Amino acid sequence: MKKKFLIIGIIILAILFWGLAAIHPSSDVLGNVISSVKTDEKIVALTFDDGPGEDTETILNILKEKDVKATFFVTGIRVEEKPDILKRTTVEGHEIGIHGMTHKLFVIKNYYELANNKEQVENIINQTVKYYRPAYGFKTSCTLRTARKLGLQTVTWNIFPMDYNKPGEEVLVSRVIRNLKPGSIIALHDGPAEREQTNNALPIIIDQAREQGYRFVTITELLG
Repeated sequence: MKKKFLIIGIIILAILFWGLAAIHPSSDVLGNVISSVKTDEKIVALTFDDGPGEDTETILNILKEKDVKATFFVTGIRVEEKPDILKRTTVEGHEIGIHGMTHKLFVIKNYYELANNKEQVENIINQTVKYYRPAYGFKTSCTLRTARKLGLQTVTWNIFPMDYNKPGEEVLVSRVIRNLKPGSIIALHDGPAEREQTNNALPIIIDQAREQGYRFVTITELLG
């Protein structure tokens, strides 16, 4: 009887371990995942998910005014609706990664969904896409393997202020600034819903980070 309970306990622990590995964005137990970079240089990457959206152009205007380059992880269904905004994003020097054709949670990520998203974006921006961010940061060995087959590096984050919950601009700024460290990857959202709080917090985040000596770079620059 004791042996039976021991086996059950081991199975439960294994399930919990692999479940946490899949859910936690910083976990690389299931494969090579970049959530931050070890560096002494005070560089950080701003990233935006779920666009292009209604507020993407506002965010692009802020980034242009502040002379900041960011990385945008775009969703295929949004790209179909707003290809011109995607083109503008690239023309202004920002980096593009993919986020899947839809923002659904997949245990097994369909190869063709990622392949179609990658091809779709590359045909618009005339550049090779190198990065993939899974929806909600959820990943399995299968999704990571699918990304690798397409030549994509999976990128998550280590700073996630949950701007989609609209906690208030001051809260957003605080959640980012107090967690900043060299090599951080910050995840914000530019779509599909209204992002007024993100828009208002963004210039403050940039200014306060710069006051601490930080410089903003793309994911490629962060990886060196």
